[in-house]
Amino acid sequence: MVLALATCEPYNTFIHSGINYDGYIVIYSYTVDEFYEDEWKEEIYVYMKHLFSCLRRNNITHDTIKNYNIMIRTFNRMQLVEIFTDDTNREICILHTYKINIFKKIWKKYFYNKIKNSLKVLNNNNISLSKL
Repeated sequence: MVLALATCEPYNTFIHSGINYDGYIVIYSYTVDEFYEDEWKEEIYVYMKHLFSCLRRNNITHDTIKNYNIMIRTFNRMQLVEIFTDDTNREICILHTYKINIFKKIWKKYFYNKIKNSLKVLNNNNISLSKL
């Protein structure tokens, strides 16, 4: 599995045309150098501005997503994705950014419990933090 940095959005038949697809389509993909040089921020800004004007002008809705116009606003950021090319040469992707958030939650819980247990040991030995 090769992961890449990219911006993506849910597939919409009106905007992306072609065969209907229930997933995410890649808008831009970036190298690590491009990411650190902040080249992607301007591209996302221009694309999202154009997308929102197109959505408003044509009153576009999504086939399955009810709040598409509201939900699409969350996709104006960089995602960690696995990119595939379909039969029509479109880049589609699977999101993996959520895995980082799950790992962060697990780590915070582990770290909190570790500190909590350490403080219990200190309190049981009548050692205060001010003496350390």
